Amino acid sequence: MKFISPEQPSKVHICLRYLIYFSLTVGFAYSIHLLAAIYQGKTFVEHGVVENLQIACLWLSTLIFSIQIILLKKHRALLMLFASFCCFASIRELDSFFERLLPLISWKFSCLFPIGAIGYLIYDRKQAAKSITAFIGTPAFSLMTTLMFIFIAVAQVIGNKELILNSNPGLQDVKLVRRLLEEGTELIAYFLLVLSSVEMYFSMKHQDKNQN
Repeated sequence: MKFISPEQPSKVHICLRYLIYFSLTVGFAYSIHLLAAIYQGKTFVEHGVVENLQIACLWLSTLIFSIQIILLKKHRALLMLFASFCCFASIRELDSFFERLLPLISWKFSCLFPIGAIGYLIYDRKQAAKSITAFIGTPAFSLMTTLMFIFIAVAQVIGNKELILNSNPGLQDVKLVRRLLEEGTELIAYFLLVLSSVEMYFSMKHQDKNQN
């Protein structure tokens, strides 16, 4: 497709990519309304529809980053880091399952993935530094920055239980409101992660082309 081709790195094509990513994200966000109309009370419960979609987005991002480790060998260390954090986050979202499966360590074994990736990044630090420098300023970097703003500033801060209680003392179902805010915005952030993992390929491919 021409608008995402690494051979066409003009500002017009980049703007078109942003527009498409924005449209996809807004459409995905509004689809939560449809899910709520269909599944109603099961939409935001633990291991419900929204949480399952979060895990699906994380697994898909892990897969896309893992494939790029093979395709973009020069940026292996950076891609391994992203893939490992996606894998870690997906296992963390399944904490209750792993608490039953592995009572002693639970989901905590997943910390080995980012630790191993950081170790490889240190080992390959010269090339990793080049990859990070090339990554900063790309559309993929912008998407990742945006999803971090959403994940931290909105999902974790605005979706905080104490904030909701303090601002709405008479609210009956605080847990539901918190899950609506936190889980809903987390889902949008994870969807942006999928988009940024796709954009990563085109961004880094273009950077490699410029360096040659």
